[in-house]
This record gives sequence, C-alpha cells and structure tokens, in this order.
Amino acid sequence: MLNIRSTPSASSPVIGAYSPDQSSIEVVAPDGSGTWGQVNTGETSGWVALRYLTREQAVSEHLRSAPFACFGTEPFWSLNVSPGGTAKFSTPESVGTLDTGELKTAAGRLDRYVLGLASGQAAVIRHETCSDGMSDRVYGLSADLLLQQDGIELLSGCCSLAER
Repeated sequence: MLNIRSTPSASSPVIGAYSPDQSSIEVVAPDGSGTWGQVNTGETSGWVALRYLTREQAVSEHLRSAPFACFGTEPFWSLNVSPGGTAKFSTPESVGTLDTGELKTAAGRLDRYVLGLASGQAAVIRHETCSDGMSDRVYGLSADLLLQQDGIELLSGCCSLAER
C-alpha cells in the first residue's frame, strides 16, 4: 500500500492509501523538495512519497489523449472533454455538447493550453494550483472558459485529469 499522509512527512498521520496496482494517480503539486506529491483523496488532499510512483505521461499528452474535466462554482458549471473532438458542458440552466478543436500549447509557454470550442468559444487551461472553493481539495490545473451566448461570459474554475 502507498500511504497518503496529511503533510509531506513520513511521520505525519495516514489519511488514506493507494493499492499496489493503482494507476492514474493525479499528483497536483510537488512539495518544495520534490520528494512528496500532493494528491486528492475523498474531499481532501494529502501527500504521497513520489519515489513510489512512475510517471505515466506528461499532462500535455494526457490532455490530448484522455478524458479530463473542468468545473467551477458561482455559478456551477462543468466541461467534460473527451478525446476525438467533443465536450459536454453544463450549467444549472443548460446542458449541451460542444465540438472541440485541437488542444494547442500557448506560444512561448509550456504551462498553458487553449481548447477551441464551437462558435468561437474557448477554454484556457493552465498549470497552477487551483481550489474549487468548496472543499479541501486542490487541483493542479485551472481553467478559464470564455462563452459567447447572450453576450460574453467568462467562467473560471479548476480541472482534473481524473474522471469526476
């Protein structure tokens, strides 16, 4: 078992565990030394020793090849992106499917991406620690979603590589 600890220290309390065959563990942030990684467990976050994990793929590769989810509060919204060009978008008032363009890396930046959506809408995804504002969880990606419906609306939130 890989213990999830409350702080990045082998002597801190265990708050959860991953099984030996667990895959797709999303490390949202490293500690200052690079030996511990922050992960989400339940409605909180904890820390695992990075020496026991093997990187599966870079974030940019994952965003291009696997499903991921972005979401926000005030107002509540979600964007579930599937490889192959579709995304499901929802707010309390509406639900819809959007065509997505190719995920592109920002010019001169390796920490942000843009995902073109139907009708001139876009999502900008950035590598940075993000809080959903409602739980003790943190995320390693943030998102700004620009919508053109009845005027222009900008929604901000977090993204997770793990399925929600």
